[in-house]
Amino acid sequence: MTRSVLVVDDDPVFLSLVTRILASIGIVGVTTAQDGVTALAAADVVKPDAILVDVGLPDCDGIDLAFVLQALPWEPHVTVTSSDDDAAFVVAARANSQLLPFVRKDEVTSDSMRRLTSCTAQKG
Repeated sequence: MTRSVLVVDDDPVFLSLVTRILASIGIVGVTTAQDGVTALAAADVVKPDAILVDVGLPDCDGIDLAFVLQALPWEPHVTVTSSDDDAAFVVAARANSQLLPFVRKDEVTSDSMRRLTSCTAQKG
């Protein structure tokens, strides 16, 4: 089963790092977007199984975007990321009863990406 991942972040260095990590664990379907508009368009075309969204995007609030992406008909597994320590609290406060996982950018590793992509295997 081929899994696909959309990574939404305006930092090209972070996009490159995550793309390399995902490739190292065998994910070949990696799409990147640097803003919310591009992310929504890419998600519509690619229909990724998993999506990693940065909290701070140039054209929209990443948390709001994450909720929109999470509600897509194919129900992708959406994870929010940030380098800001307080972002996890903001995500948790705004999530209410909805599950919206969070991972710090400095904790993005092969293991954390395996967990992100393994959630998609358990869904279907």
